[in-house]
Amino acid sequence: LMYSYPEWLIKMWLKHYGPKNTIKTISFTRSQTPIALSINMMKGDFEALNKDEDFTKSKLTTSGYSYVGKGKLNENKFFLNHDIFVLDHSLQFVVDILDPFQGDKVLICSDNKTVALATTLRMNDFGKVNYVCPNINASNQTRLMASHFRLSNLIPIESSLSLLITHYQYGEMDKVLCMPPSSDFGLIRKKPEIVITFKKEDMDNLIKVQKEYIEEYSKYVKDEGTFVYSVTTLNDKESRKIVKEFLNKHSEFFLM
Repeated sequence: LMYSYPEWLIKMWLKHYGPKNTIKTISFTRSQTPIALSINMMKGDFEALNKDEDFTKSKLTTSGYSYVGKGKLNENKFFLNHDIFVLDHSLQFVVDILDPFQGDKVLICSDNKTVALATTLRMNDFGKVNYVCPNINASNQTRLMASHFRLSNLIPIESSLSLLITHYQYGEMDKVLCMPPSSDFGLIRKKPEIVITFKKEDMDNLIKVQKEYIEEYSKYVKDEGTFVYSVTTLNDKESRKIVKEFLNKHSEFFLM
């Protein structure tokens, strides 16, 4: 297993987590796991799902399930009725931390539009979820998804980081979720090509971009609002160190 990963990546994990946890991380990225699902909080039937042998309830999140059935998920009645939808448990956990509530005004930056869907459903379609899309295709796909789930308050907007201020005002959001581009080392199980395509020399530029994102998106949070920064990686330099540096610069923010 060790030799199937770049040496620089193994050394980084060893430095951050030690030998035992590095082996665990590598083993997990090579393993098969059930499909992770989230229940539709507006119409999903918790009791029916709990009784169905094709599903198991997640202990990590409030709305998470795993599909363990032998049939095709896209033929399952709960999936066809939009009672459930596919979303990794880690991303469900992020939505739990954001803790969106009815009537909130939320801003989301993420390359996964289903995070915006889960947030809107959690709010029972009351309030507004502003989802920043990287391109017109993502914007159109988000509108289509919102239509399928009959959501009126999920609003996609196509914008770059530098043009975001032309769409929103600083300090107007109750809650902001910032998931900037990352190395995606936490998704190696799903995207094994990452270990080949991502180079060590790319890291410095990526971290620079992440610092720009956390600085800009933090400006849109109201006083006493909630700001969540999240990256799908197993790299301290993209996560804990960026958060620590940000907090040292901004005394108005504190960890919850």
